[in-house]
Amino acid sequence: MIRKDYDISLLWKIIARVADFRDEVPSLLQTVDLLDLVPEVISEGGEQKALFYLERHVIFLQDEGYLRQAASLPGTGFRVLQ
Repeated sequence: MIRKDYDISLLWKIIARVADFRDEVPSLLQTVDLLDLVPEVISEGGEQKALFYLERHVIFLQDEGYLRQAASLPGTGFRVLQ
């Protein structure tokens, strides 16, 4: 069950973006490739805050089995997704 503090539309946008990248070779999407999905977070708190905001949503999608993580740098908000 999704908690109230997740942005449902952002979850769907992340899934769609990862699906778009699946046709790329190699099909690796970095968290920074998702920054354009959260312009309001960037304008309010900067890129680093936006990366952590995205990371929360990405972790949720990973835990639910929608995404796979190919690599990460813990504590940075940087992940490579598949």
